[in-house]
Amino acid sequence: MLTTASDYIRHRLQRYEASIDHTRASFRDPSAHGELIASAPYSEQCALPVLLDSLAGNPNETAMRQEYARITKKLEALARESGPGYRESLMKDLTNIAHMYHASACHASICNLSDEVATAPCRKRLISLLLAELRVDHDVTGIEALLSMIDDNIRGSATVPEHSPASPEGRSCFAVTEPDHNSSQKYSRQIRID
Repeated sequence: MLTTASDYIRHRLQRYEASIDHTRASFRDPSAHGELIASAPYSEQCALPVLLDSLAGNPNETAMRQEYARITKKLEALARESGPGYRESLMKDLTNIAHMYHASACHASICNLSDEVATAPCRKRLISLLLAELRVDHDVTGIEALLSMIDDNIRGSATVPEHSPASPEGRSCFAVTEPDHNSSQKYSRQIRID
């Protein structure tokens, strides 16, 4: 069965709305719905603007953008009405997602993967959505500093060579600027990467 772009986006809009409804129900009665991921509606939301942009010229575009706007108003109401417990859960999710972003950037750097793998555009949009939502009543400066540091490192990260001619075993060596607190040397050691 062939799924058209319109059908796929319609399905994604339904998932977006369902995630809002589920999150609202979970906060009303947490015991009935299992563990809550407060940021689930924002996760569903983050890819939709890009998907809707792909519909340029499609006869369904206007209707789908109106549906997206209607559902987004439900999310705004959820964020406004759910109180501090929900916002604390969102902050906890934001912290976890920022640390996952950090881990994926480190992994991509060590494995010499592309910057797109490291930054995962949808994850980056999700972080931006949550930062915008939480900035009004939470101190997010630490997370913003972490993200800025990660992005700076990605742009200027060192490339790990596949093979170092200086290594007779064919292993790559990568110098690390890690302070050795027991020594006055700036470069304290090397890490072997097999």
